[in-house]
Amino acid sequence: MSTKKFLLYGVDGNTTVLLDKAFPQRLKKLPEIFVQPVINGHDSYQIILQAKEEIDNYLVEIRDLVNKNGEVLSKEYIKVYNCKYTLVTTNVEYFYGFGTGYYPNAILPMETAVKFKENNVKKGNSQSIYFSFYVPENISSGYYQGNFVLKIDGEEVLIPVIVDVPNVILPKENHLRSLFLSDWDWKSSSSKSDFSIYNSYTETLTDYRLSPYHLIPYPEEKDLEYLYEFHAEFAYNYCLNPVNTTFAVPYRNWERESLTPGSKGLQSDKDRGLEREVFENFLVSLINKSLQKKFNIMKRAVAHFGRFIDEPNGQKTMDRLISTYEIYHEILNKLADEIKDNAEKYQEKYSVDEIFLTDLESSVRNMPHIITAHYDQKYDAYIDDYCPCFWEYQKLESFELYKKDKELWWYGCNGPTSPCPTYHLDDSLLSPRILSWLQYKYGYVGNLFWAVNYYKNKPKEKKDFYEHYDTIQREGNVNGDGLLIYPGEIYDLKKNVPTLRMEAIRAGMEDYEVLYALGEKYRLIKERTGLNVDIQSMIEAYVNCLTYDIKIIGDNYAFNQIRKMYLNLSELNTETGFCIYGIKIENGKIRGRILLDCQYKIFINNQVLLPFEVKDGLHMYEFCVESNDAFIKISSIDYEKVLNMSLPIQIETYNADNSFVKISNVNVDVKTILCKNENNEKALQFIIPTEKALVQVVKFEMEQFKDFDEKMVAMVLNFENKKPGHKFEGFDIQAKFEKEDYLRTMVSEATYLPPDQSHMPIYLSRNDWSKSGRLEYLMISFGKDIEEYEELRKEIPIKEYVYLQSIEILKNN
Repeated sequence: MSTKKFLLYGVDGNTTVLLDKAFPQRLKKLPEIFVQPVINGHDSYQIILQAKEEIDNYLVEIRDLVNKNGEVLSKEYIKVYNCKYTLVTTNVEYFYGFGTGYYPNAILPMETAVKFKENNVKKGNSQSIYFSFYVPENISSGYYQGNFVLKIDGEEVLIPVIVDVPNVILPKENHLRSLFLSDWDWKSSSSKSDFSIYNSYTETLTDYRLSPYHLIPYPEEKDLEYLYEFHAEFAYNYCLNPVNTTFAVPYRNWERESLTPGSKGLQSDKDRGLEREVFENFLVSLINKSLQKKFNIMKRAVAHFGRFIDEPNGQKTMDRLISTYEIYHEILNKLADEIKDNAEKYQEKYSVDEIFLTDLESSVRNMPHIITAHYDQKYDAYIDDYCPCFWEYQKLESFELYKKDKELWWYGCNGPTSPCPTYHLDDSLLSPRILSWLQYKYGYVGNLFWAVNYYKNKPKEKKDFYEHYDTIQREGNVNGDGLLIYPGEIYDLKKNVPTLRMEAIRAGMEDYEVLYALGEKYRLIKERTGLNVDIQSMIEAYVNCLTYDIKIIGDNYAFNQIRKMYLNLSELNTETGFCIYGIKIENGKIRGRILLDCQYKIFINNQVLLPFEVKDGLHMYEFCVESNDAFIKISSIDYEKVLNMSLPIQIETYNADNSFVKISNVNVDVKTILCKNENNEKALQFIIPTEKALVQVVKFEMEQFKDFDEKMVAMVLNFENKKPGHKFEGFDIQAKFEKEDYLRTMVSEATYLPPDQSHMPIYLSRNDWSKSGRLEYLMISFGKDIEEYEELRKEIPIKEYVYLQSIEILKNN
């Protein structure tokens, strides 16, 4: 909708629209809201108000929504936020090509924005109005419709709203674990520094299905005996909420001096690291509270000695693991043995049964010990639960190293950068959302993040809080890392102010729960029928449209199509028992099997699909459909639904053949040799001397570049690094477009080529082709042009070690 004063359009909740940058016209939707929240879950949408002239104020009136039966989705379950914007002056993330500018970040309740007169838009800017919808469990599935009113300088605009609630119920219990550290700068976020301020961060994290680190802050003026009981009681109440799955047990007296720098291990029980008596007493209080309340608090407890053993590979503190491991397990085994040896006594005293005590004993003995380290064979025996950084999983072999862990965890801290998942402000909002999909695909239940309230550039005076909102580069010079929650006191709010990234994290965790619930239904069908019914083939087939290993290459269009497909599949399973499995995608076809109750029929291309076997009242089918036209209809006398399984992305693969790939010199005398790899496939071997330049640059051209258009999602260059154990630092890709007089960075020099396989996506979905013109060529650089890297010169050479195996071009169907 457009007037002389403003332009209105809609985008989904995953879309980033900068305040001061033009947004591609083809990606704009009508200013109408359409969302699909599951029961007990959320979904979001944005209306973008683009000012052609100065806009003094805008207001939003939300109304109840009604379905065809007169049932009401009350407006109390709909929240409206006004996006605050933060200036990014230096990009760390180049993959999505957003560039520098003002990024949508914190989200203020609309009434707060009005109160503080932030509901205005300067000429030329684009303001996001963010709508979050929640569907409580007493709401029926179906379409709920109505209109909201947007008042812009007195002019009223009706915003049509449709909330499509599928017949899918989000489990109340959270099946993911997390530790999002909130104990950094909570004191500087308020004029007060008491427990209520610290706990406000825990409450915000709970609202977003996340767990904090420790449940209590520094002891302040309370003695430890008081804290043991206070912590146990608080932990009990915290764990009653099924969303709260994790907390870290305190392990030291914070009032003592810090660990002496350079300490190699635990010198005594009074060492700053793991203080035996303190840690054991916290555990004893939790065990006693579990017995008193007949509730196993220990099932949610973990150990993470983050101020003592943090990233020990890089900080060279791996030796601390040995002494810590021995003391840790000595304490756990001692306390678990006490439960076992006193079982009869506890049954009588606390009126608990043997099953409860066995479960409690096991939880104590096997309490996870989360170590932010990657695999190290020398110390492997002393690490129960590795928690490597996301970037360790850029090759599938990495996952095998950690399968022995009691629980599978990973973490993010400054790195990696996109296309790996991140929580960086200048990355796509799809990134934190798809992270949870990757957790389901690879079986990772735990996610650790180093900080949510790292308020660098802290205000000198406690009354000056606004600086928290204005500065975005924190630790590691990345945008927004460590800063996911803002203090609310400046806006007279009792609660903290979340960000769009927090919204994306919760959305992804809810997606995980939908997949988890569907997977559990498949597991029960498998147990009942004895058939090899497995959801994993479906997950891999469709999530692979969005990711390569852990690299994200899909766009919002592909993501929304796949999410809708999984919601429909979950709904069909709930209503009919429909089960699809054994999926294989090859040569433009989708093949698989279907299991369905005999009362239903299946139609493909208007033709009845006949079962090949009947077993226990179930029909078994085999099907084959075109991957871009995969519609399956399920019907009976009074039922009909269609499942759209079409792949949202079409992939064209080209072997690295000199006939269509042209590699030419820039600053080195490059040669390429066409050879065969281990799979007898063509590969292009790079032969590049190293003495000419530290940074080695080659020009890359393809005939297919001229055909790139608005359907383009990405192109992926598949490399192989054949130098064992070595990663080539400083891998950078820039693109030259026809109408641009500069080289646009597509892959940052922070990227590296790890050993073995490496997929390097170049994202093009957001490109405005009408303005940029066609893609002419790529410039690929190896190495870093910095003096400090001069010593690495002998390690950087490409020589004969790097091969280009294939190029994949991804387009939306």
